[in-house]
Amino acid sequence: MVIALLGLILIYFLHKSEEMGCKPTLLHSSRTINNSVASFVVDKTIKLLLDADKVIKDSSVLVLGYTFKENCADTRNKKVKDTIEGLESFSVEVPVFDPYFAIDLVNNFIANTFAGSVKYHAIIVTVSCQDFIYYSTADFRNISKGKLVLLNPKGIYNNATWKF
Repeated sequence: MVIALLGLILIYFLHKSEEMGCKPTLLHSSRTINNSVASFVVDKTIKLLLDADKVIKDSSVLVLGYTFKENCADTRNKKVKDTIEGLESFSVEVPVFDPYFAIDLVNNFIANTFAGSVKYHAIIVTVSCQDFIYYSTADFRNISKGKLVLLNPKGIYNNATWKF
């Protein structure tokens, strides 16, 4: 709630500043960078899949985390949807697991990823949810097809293939 309110205040501040003839360049640049994170993660995922000699079309990239932030069910202002849509534009299947979000097969939301025998070409952890902290590199290897490709934008795993 507070973060959403701060976002609205920022938008209002940008609008009012421009009305008064000010150009808040740093704020605009920050917003531009924030808005481009999803496409950066998509590009990085595709590159890492290619580096691991994996075929892009019809590959499966598991996304862990869909909510706006860790340990809550709030999905407003999330950028992960843009990441999912970006990967799907490459004909990649993108199942999503989030312990705080209901299973929805229409939108490819799945149950616990470690319970079945399904394997993924890559895994992206988009939220530092408390449930995800306990996953080990061995857990991720067990659900990976071939070489482990683990993207960790939130930086919660030391042995990730890539992290911010």
